[in-house]
Amino acid sequence: MSYLLKNKLLVLIVTPLLLLSGCGYKAVTIQTQDVAFLKFNIPTSQNYIVTVNNKYTFRLDKCVKTKEVSNCDLNNKGTLYEVDSGKLLIVVTDDNGNLIMERNMYIGSGNTKVVSW
Repeated sequence: MSYLLKNKLLVLIVTPLLLLSGCGYKAVTIQTQDVAFLKFNIPTSQNYIVTVNNKYTFRLDKCVKTKEVSNCDLNNKGTLYEVDSGKLLIVVTDDNGNLIMERNMYIGSGNTKVVSW
């Protein structure tokens, strides 16, 4: 009788250990940012309006000459504009609504794309 009791006790201890040890490892991949950045290298003679995927709209100001330095002070020089990563449609117009550039591009997550025309 004690032999059957020992076998049942052994089965009751070993079975849960086997089940729990097989289900303990889980691999997880976390992507911290799902955004990309645009940097504009533009002619500075006029103002531009940029629209990205008909979702983001921002203004790129023209160069303003300062008397102290006597050269252009560009407010958006080196500015990174945050957008969703993936496929983008970038439309650039001037203040009068004339189309300057329309371009499709793909930007990966966390990457920066320099746009020029």
